[in-house]
Order: sequence, then structure tokens, then C-alpha cells
Amino acid sequence: MGKIKLHLNTILKCIVLFSAIIAYFGCTQDESRRSELTFSSIKTIHIPPAGNKIPAPRSLTVGKNDNLIVLDDAGRILVFDKQNKLIRQWWMPDYAIGRPEGVCELRDGRVVVTDTHYSRVVIFTPDGKVDKIFGKKGKSGGEIGNPVGVTEASDGTIYICEYGLQDRVQQLTTDGEFIRTFGCSGVGPGEFQRPSGVVVRNNKIYVVDAVNNRIQEFSKQGKFIKSITVEPELYLPYDMKFDKDGNFFIIEYGNNCVTKLAPDGAFIGRFKPKEDGLKTPWGIAVDSKGVIYVADTGNRRIVRLGEEK
Repeated sequence: MGKIKLHLNTILKCIVLFSAIIAYFGCTQDESRRSELTFSSIKTIHIPPAGNKIPAPRSLTVGKNDNLIVLDDAGRILVFDKQNKLIRQWWMPDYAIGRPEGVCELRDGRVVVTDTHYSRVVIFTPDGKVDKIFGKKGKSGGEIGNPVGVTEASDGTIYICEYGLQDRVQQLTTDGEFIRTFGCSGVGPGEFQRPSGVVVRNNKIYVVDAVNNRIQEFSKQGKFIKSITVEPELYLPYDMKFDKDGNFFIIEYGNNCVTKLAPDGAFIGRFKPKEDGLKTPWGIAVDSKGVIYVADTGNRRIVRLGEEK
């Protein structure tokens, strides 16, 4: 009789354990499904060839007319209209030692490019003519290491991210005059390891701190406010933009995905297609209607994600 009770207890424990496992995985799968971002359409925009090479997109931004401006790794700037038709393209002044990695459009229509490996900033007129070039390699204010992310503030100044000589953010005028710098190399609050993207919103500066796997928030004077980390963790976030509702859209180079956070930084979901997925995506842009563009660098294409479902 004692043996029968022992067997029954063992069977009951197994049933409870099995039920717990089923409940855990069922819950995990349900949570995973709830956190999957889905879109009304997924389209590919092809990069035009450069000679016998199909270049890869690196950085992109949406201009005031919802034109898409793209940097590729051949050293070109490409402009697509809102129907995604190529309407203009031009070359960087120099590209032998490296290609640029950051772009934004100013409110006056000029295009700012961080010429990463030349340690400088190049500003073009809307039709692609060089308007200004400033910057030289160095660590002092106004000197530049390897500039990457760039954005315009409401006062017409620009913020650029740097790595290489040191990890920091600089604020400059569009004439190259130094205003301030903040941040340094490290893992603590307000410190960076390869800051790669920067966005200004509501007089706050948000910096993509790639190797530290986080977003950091600063005042417009560069005072650290807070770090934004999420579960599941970001992995090598390379770029970020906001939609019109203030949600974060982050590209993760390491996770091959797009991640969405609420305006308060809470995790909402990820877009990580199982088939025909993203491969080492580098940049992201969001237009006025909420359409998302991804620089799918490893696959040498731009992915257009329509309205979110």
C-alpha cells in the first residue's frame, strides 16, 4: 500500500511539473506573439548599382517632404521621393579612405553628412552641391574624431556623435562653431561606448549608446537625465527615430530587428521576420505617416514597413 502511495505522489508531482512547463512555455509564446510588431505591407527599395557593385545602405533620414535621403557604402547620397522613386544622387567629395555614416536634412533643405573617416562634416545644398565643409581630427572642442549620428536641434544647431578618439556628443553651429561637448568613454551614467545615433525631442537629447546596449537621455545642455534599458535587452542598437506619437523606433544591429518603445521607454515589441529577415541593419527613418524605412545593410537593400497593424 505504501508503495502505491509513493507511486501516486510521484505521478502527481510529474503532472504538476509538466503542467507548469506547459503553462510557462504557453505564456512565453503568447507574450512573444503579443510583442511581435506587424505591418500592413513590407516592400523592398533597391539601391542602384555603382559600376559593377550593388552598394549597401548605411544611414537614412526622411526630409520635410517625406523624401528619403540615403547614404550608401559606395560614397553616394541618394534621394527618393515619397513614392520611393530615385530623383537625385551625388557623390561625396572624397571617399577613398572610408564612407560616411550619418545624415540629416536641415529645416532649410540642406543636407548634413558626417564624413566619418575624414573627421569632418559636409553640408550640401538640396541639389547636391557642396555648401560647407568643416572639422579636423582631434579631441578639442570643435575638432572631431569619427563622427556618425547627426541631428538638428530646434535652434538650428546640430548635434553629432563621435567614436574613435573619444566617445562623446558635440553641439556645433552649421558654420562649424563649437558650442559644447558632453559624455566620455565608459559604461557609467552619461558615458558612451560608440554613440552612434542622436535625436532631439521636446528639448531633450536622446543618444543611442551602441556597445552599452542602451539609450541615454540628456538635457539640451548635455546634462545626464537617465538611461533607458529594456527587457528583453537591446543588442547593439545603432540608430533611433521617433514617430509622431513619440514612440521610439530603434534599429538593432546585433539582434537584426526593429524595436519599438513607448514614449516613457517601456518595451512594446519587435519586428524580426523569420523569413527574408534583416541582416546587420544600420539605420532607420520614420516619415510623417508612420512609414518606417530600414537600412538593411547586410542584404544591400532598404526595407519599407507600411502602417503598423
